[in-house]
Amino acid sequence: MRSAEGENRAGPRALGRRARFIIALACCAAVAAGGSVAWAQLSAGSSTIHGCAKNSDGSLRLAAKCKANEHAVVWSKVGPAGARGAAGAAGAQGPAGAAGAQGPAGAAGPAGAAGAKGATGPTGPSGGPIGPTGPTGATGATGSGGPTGPTGPAGTGATGATGATGATGPSGGPAGPTGPTGPTGAAGTNGTDGATGATGATGPAGVSGYQVVTNTVSIAAGFEDSQTASCPGGKVVTGGGASTSDATVTFMIESFPAGTTGWTGTAGNGATSGSITLTVYAICAS
Repeated sequence: MRSAEGENRAGPRALGRRARFIIALACCAAVAAGGSVAWAQLSAGSSTIHGCAKNSDGSLRLAAKCKANEHAVVWSKVGPAGARGAAGAAGAQGPAGAAGAQGPAGAAGPAGAAGAKGATGPTGPSGGPIGPTGPTGATGATGSGGPTGPTGPAGTGATGATGATGATGPSGGPAGPTGPTGPTGAAGTNGTDGATGATGATGPAGVSGYQVVTNTVSIAAGFEDSQTASCPGGKVVTGGGASTSDATVTFMIESFPAGTTGWTGTAGNGATSGSITLTVYAICAS
């Protein structure tokens, strides 16, 4: 049975050259022991195949541990590496990254020159008006009477001296108010602006349209088969791989890009009965 998705590169076929090579090694080991051939055990994650040959007739069986009347047989299960596939075409350039953050503000410009001094305001009026004349001072005290003159001859005595004049009142009223302050001078010109900061670096290009496509195929016991997972239209393959449903009886033969739009995997079923499923993965992007 095959899945409806993807395309199969080749139909089921008898075990390939690498599988036949493994079986040939098993046969040689059995002939050396003088007996019949049996499938050797495939250990998951190991590069060797383990089996047991009976000492009496050399017959092989699947086992990791041999009995007392058997001896262990070990051989490699991986063939030589295939030739390296051609490099895939370069992917399309991603969209430009977002603009970098704005650079820091430039340093403040120097202070502008001081404005010219404003004109001096007009002088306020000098002095207030003359105050009213002060009140007349009090009349001075009457001087003491002069001593009684000697009794003059018959006649009238001399008149006493006139008293002192009173103090003069204050002259002029209080000083007038101070004149108003002159207008403020014009403001100085602004300083020049600082230089603009440098533009930030462009961010790295991103990947768009990421998608993983899978395709499966069923492989019968004793056969190998291939399957290809293809990217949707307008996308290219950026990676891929393959896996099986039972690693203990599987030998993976190859896994490689199928041009620029897909991924192909090939595996064999080393079991004597039953089928396994091979799943191929293609990692796609725009």
